[in-house]
Amino acid sequence: MASFLLAWNPKRWHWETLAGFTDAFKRGEVSTDRWSCGRNKSIATGDHVWLIRLGEDPRGVFGHGIVTTPSYEDVHWNDPAKVSQYVKYQLHSIVNPETEPIIPRSRLNDAPFNEMHWDTQSSGVRIPENVAVALKEEWVRVNSGDRFSLPEEITAATTFAEGAKRLVAINSYERSSNARSACIAHYGTRCVVCGFNFAEKYGPAGEGLIHVHHLVPLAEIGEMYLLNPIEDLRPVCPNCHAIIHVRVPQYSIEDVKRMIEA
Repeated sequence: MASFLLAWNPKRWHWETLAGFTDAFKRGEVSTDRWSCGRNKSIATGDHVWLIRLGEDPRGVFGHGIVTTPSYEDVHWNDPAKVSQYVKYQLHSIVNPETEPIIPRSRLNDAPFNEMHWDTQSSGVRIPENVAVALKEEWVRVNSGDRFSLPEEITAATTFAEGAKRLVAINSYERSSNARSACIAHYGTRCVVCGFNFAEKYGPAGEGLIHVHHLVPLAEIGEMYLLNPIEDLRPVCPNCHAIIHVRVPQYSIEDVKRMIEA
């Protein structure tokens, strides 16, 4: 699928619903929006769109979505006497550029990003394929806030550096704190396998504690990818999480539920 740039300039238009979209994403809710794409009539369902803030700092890429309707014609957003092309898209991830990490405009001056003209006056500009791949990887990296590793999810070899006091993993996998939060906001902190809840067992000290399980092991994916926290993650307690990963391939959530019932 192709990738396109959707440009937003706060100097030209105040995006009143932006805070609502970012809050909804953190709650794990799916949002859709529409955007003018200039004269581009080639954007199709399933294409990727990337949101970039221009005009005033902080400038940079701050969101990603998937097109849900092909480009269509409608009245121009700023001039009723004109027409423009539009697309509707589903937001897969978005942050508030004022308060959260984005891919800064300065980073886009580096290779291979500098193959793309980012300071566009119109949306709908196609992003070269190699740049789009690098953009996806950079977006995953920037939005992986808290990084932690569950040893049972890393199947590659590990090693201790002599004299070191920490484990150094040869292959490790980044986890997004935003995705974790969205998963918990949607499913809660009760284990979906056995129903255990830390707060009920331990009181305030256990409030908010839970593991978040990847339905498809990151070690099997083997590359950076855009995570859907509702479809790809589930909250599970440490005991059930350990059982899920006691073998390779891992047990499914349904497998462990059947173990408990038996």
